[in-house]
Amino acid sequence: MELFMMNCELLAVCSGLGYLEGDVYFKEEDCIDSVKCLIKYLHNEDSTRDIRTQLGAAHILQNDLLPILTQYPDDLDLFSCVLRLVINLTQPALLCFDGKVPKDTVMHYHFLNVLSYNQNYKEAFGKDEQVWNVLKKKICSILQVKWEDRQPEDSLLVERCLVLIRNLLHTPATSEDFRKTNQEMSSQDSLLWKIHASDFDDLILYMVGCNDEQQWMLHLIEIICLILKEQNAVQLAEVDGSTSKAREREDNKLLAMRKTEDTRRKMAHAKLTSRHSRFGGTFVARGTKALSDDNDVIMHRSLQHCQAISFDEGKSQVKKARNRRAIMEEVIERHSSRGVRKILNSFCKGFLERGYNLCMRVTKDRLQREIAQDHDETFYFWMMSFFLKFNRTSDFKVQYVSETLNLNTLHFIETNLFNYYELMLNDKHDAQAWSRRLHLALRCYHEFLMSVQLMSHSEDLHMQQNAKVLLNNIFYVVEHREILVVILRKFNERKQCRAFLRDAVLTTHLFLKMFENFCRDGTVVVEKKVKARKPRRKTATKKKENEGTAKVWSREEREAKWEEISDGVTQHLQILDRATLEVQSVFDPSSDLTESEQQQITLLMIQNFLLENKVDEATKYYLNARNIWPETGIFGCSGSNNEEEMNDLREIVLADLSGVAKLQTSASTTEAGGDEDENMDAEEKAADEKEDVAATRLQRTKREIEFDYEDYIKKFADSNVIHAYATLLQSYESNGQHLNHCIVKMLHRIAYQLKMYGFLFQASIFRVFQQIHSASKFDQSYREIVALGNWVLRKFFDVFERNPVAVAELLFWKTNALQCFEITNGYGTTTQKKKNAKSPWSAAEIEELKRLFDEHRPKLEQGGLLDAILSDITDEKRTRNDVKSQLLQLGLVEDANLLKGSRGPGVWREEDIEELKELYEDHKSDEHPVNTIQYMMRVKRPRTKLIDKLISLGLAPDRKSLHKKRSNKDGGRRRRDQTSDRAGTSREFVREEPIIDSESDEEDEENEEVQQQYAGHTVLNLLEQIYEDDETIVTSFKWLSRSLQQVVDTQQSSASTSGEESSTQQRNSQQASLPLVPFSESEENAIANHLFKALLLKIGLQPPSDDQIFWRVPRSLPSQHLTAVVKQLEEKK
Repeated sequence: MELFMMNCELLAVCSGLGYLEGDVYFKEEDCIDSVKCLIKYLHNEDSTRDIRTQLGAAHILQNDLLPILTQYPDDLDLFSCVLRLVINLTQPALLCFDGKVPKDTVMHYHFLNVLSYNQNYKEAFGKDEQVWNVLKKKICSILQVKWEDRQPEDSLLVERCLVLIRNLLHTPATSEDFRKTNQEMSSQDSLLWKIHASDFDDLILYMVGCNDEQQWMLHLIEIICLILKEQNAVQLAEVDGSTSKAREREDNKLLAMRKTEDTRRKMAHAKLTSRHSRFGGTFVARGTKALSDDNDVIMHRSLQHCQAISFDEGKSQVKKARNRRAIMEEVIERHSSRGVRKILNSFCKGFLERGYNLCMRVTKDRLQREIAQDHDETFYFWMMSFFLKFNRTSDFKVQYVSETLNLNTLHFIETNLFNYYELMLNDKHDAQAWSRRLHLALRCYHEFLMSVQLMSHSEDLHMQQNAKVLLNNIFYVVEHREILVVILRKFNERKQCRAFLRDAVLTTHLFLKMFENFCRDGTVVVEKKVKARKPRRKTATKKKENEGTAKVWSREEREAKWEEISDGVTQHLQILDRATLEVQSVFDPSSDLTESEQQQITLLMIQNFLLENKVDEATKYYLNARNIWPETGIFGCSGSNNEEEMNDLREIVLADLSGVAKLQTSASTTEAGGDEDENMDAEEKAADEKEDVAATRLQRTKREIEFDYEDYIKKFADSNVIHAYATLLQSYESNGQHLNHCIVKMLHRIAYQLKMYGFLFQASIFRVFQQIHSASKFDQSYREIVALGNWVLRKFFDVFERNPVAVAELLFWKTNALQCFEITNGYGTTTQKKKNAKSPWSAAEIEELKRLFDEHRPKLEQGGLLDAILSDITDEKRTRNDVKSQLLQLGLVEDANLLKGSRGPGVWREEDIEELKELYEDHKSDEHPVNTIQYMMRVKRPRTKLIDKLISLGLAPDRKSLHKKRSNKDGGRRRRDQTSDRAGTSREFVREEPIIDSESDEEDEENEEVQQQYAGHTVLNLLEQIYEDDETIVTSFKWLSRSLQQVVDTQQSSASTSGEESSTQQRNSQQASLPLVPFSESEENAIANHLFKALLLKIGLQPPSDDQIFWRVPRSLPSQHLTAVVKQLEEKK
């Protein structure tokens, strides 16, 4: 822009600054006012940045502002104003246009103008060394003053100098810089050279390493990042090597490039025919129709080019929408001259020695406390990845980077990774910006793993131990393991560049390699997210029943109980930490009860806790009550020793608090009020609504499991992961040998190790294999890819012989392992082994089935047809499904719904009925004959079916007579004695009622379907079917056999001491049961399996009742029966 095109007022203001004669600048008297006017003009410029453009065209900064800074540094007011103006002129062009590159053509033109003027300013500062000396002296003079003695203007001046440096370094390189060779100085190199010549880089290192200058740390970390933004950490670290080694590496690179060119030339030469065509070059392609269907296509080209016919030549390609195009890579690296690299190498080493740990610690602290700006964490991640790589390549010293090699930093990286990933998906307008930040965080994660790997291979034992601790935490936490799986599965080339995919593949390869070596040492326990089990809500009715049936202890029983728990109470009082005692609410000032009544209720609660073996709760209530009522002495005094406290607790246990129990019951009734019954329905409804809301949410918890490395690899067997690796494999020529190895290793794990080679049956992957196979004739670095491609092709042709449709599958990506299995093994198959085919029905069996159907036809409408047929059929191995399917196949029954369910007594064969009669005669006098009969029956059946059959046979008059009851003689006497002890009278009678077993009929009906389905199976048959259908459950046989063996041992030990026990104690021991507790996820999955559940019921185990969560092994089961089951389980293991 010429001067005559400038605004007149702006030109007049610029003329008032001064003039330059030779090397001396003479300022005008109103120079400072002119500078302030220019600042005001810049503040009020329009959206096209016209003032900035005119000042840049007039070269105001080069001709006026820089001479004023260098020749009038003592004029503080003028120097400060000029510095403000220079900062405004040199601010990045993106900030002038709201942080985004304008898409409008006119605005983009103005953006390029502002950018070009900023580049001119950068070149001007790169040629003037004197201005850097002035800025350095200004900052040094301020830093020499203690921070508490500095003026606000001094701190503001230092900050402005740092911002000026930041603006200059942020300016991108010019187009001429990209055309320069490595030995020529670019604008960035010139600026760095002047900064080093004025020792300004030493000043930066001093400020970074000084604890008193932490307020500038965010500015300094940004400056350091911009200084090294175009450099490669590996090249800078290798500058210290000898000249011969450096030349040898450069020669190797040139030889590699030469080899690549020779390969391409040989491939092009191989396509040429050895014999020249004597024909003119006009041919007819037979079978390829032209525009007219009657004629063939005529081609005017040589014979060798007629082999590949394409109708796309000469056509314009379809343009993709801007939001659907792949992101172009923006990684810019420049190989600076050797002198500049030496300067930067010494700068990086000085930074690592002086202030890296301090700088990273202060920066992360401010980022976590949200003191910094939004984009400052990108500089943190960039610096961390760069200097970890530099330290690893040059001379690995952990003490220099210890601040970023800890678990807190790893957690910080992982948190930001997931945060950036979510923002990239949700914030569509700034998706690319969040993608770049995600890329920086991923590079930090990769360098963190590389440094930990070096530590693990170190000769220092202390360093190896630290690396092992880090690896344990990395592989233990589920988020650290799943992060790479999520990144690869969600890769989107419209939001993430190809460089991000390369780093993700390299990081995944490194992680899997370290994880595989870590798992080889032995069993690995890791953390896993599982769904939390929602506890069952007990209704108010059950609570009332529990309260009404609470046991009342006599004095003799309380004395015996105290003798039993006294040792545990003494030990607990000795180890109890009274300083961190949990506060319990033992006093309610809002209650209607008096203070003495609340003290009595507290005594009752302590007594109940001790009688229920809850020593911890009892001592907490006891000590809290003493702290609240120390003056009464009921709960002892504050200086009591353990012996005195034991005496107090003994007196509480032996005290008769039956009257206090009535007081507590009446108090709870009073608090509930008379509206309890009216509000009960509303409360239950509200509770049900809360449970429904909670059920809709995914409740997850964490627990430890034994890790399986192969199961973790299966998570990478996903179509999105395969597609990402295939996309990266297409650029095999520019990937490099190591990256190609990482790609092949992952494909090898999926195809060969997991046997899921169907994922690689894709036309684009085969096409890449074909291209690499052609290139491998001249370049042996592709031999791994060629070997994998040949193996996959052999597998494909093997599958093609069995499944010709596999050719069509080449056009589609496989989404899951099931599709791969069906392609390779046939459509319609599943991942589980095929069940053994059922034995066919013979002619005699079919005739028998028809005869039985005619006999029991009236039971079809009643729902008991299948049970009646199975009761009389000759072959006991026939199941309900076999009979049902055969009836439908023969056309005897047209509606399958008529055969659903069973409303009869079940399948009862003649031998089963005789067995039932014998068992009932032998055990009808037992306390609970149905339970005993159920355990002794050869074929296990639900209690309801047994009761119905006993009633139908006339063995029992009604269902009530089969319920468990207590003896009137003993039970009545005991209850009357307890009643007289409580109330002081012997005339109060207790109504005797039958006590029903906790196993309700509803839970029996839940397992009825499983029992009916496998009613004709024995334990051995179920074991064989489990082994054939699901081998994963077989691993739980060892746990089941071990649990049953414990029950057998308990029975044998109790039998040896049976002579010393009374008959009542023997009966109680037989009534008890042992829980079947699962300890691993595989055992829990086995219990949930219907086959395994049928096995447990067949053995005789009890399913969990309403107040239980585990299956139980009744001690009433004969030890011979359990021993036989254990032997069968041991054989199947």
